[in-house]
Amino acid sequence: MNGGNEVPCRTTDAIGVTTVTFNDTYSEATVNMTVANFLHWLSGCSHTLR
Repeated sequence: MNGGNEVPCRTTDAIGVTTVTFNDTYSEATVNMTVANFLHWLSGCSHTLR
């Protein structure tokens, strides 16, 4: 993922990859995110599954 994948698109040197895995009943998710050159906290990137 890079800035071109963001909505809206952003010009940035930050890159990253995220993996989401679910338990057998899909009632819980585990999110693993690795980023580089990221200057700000991940505000606004929190989601709740319902």
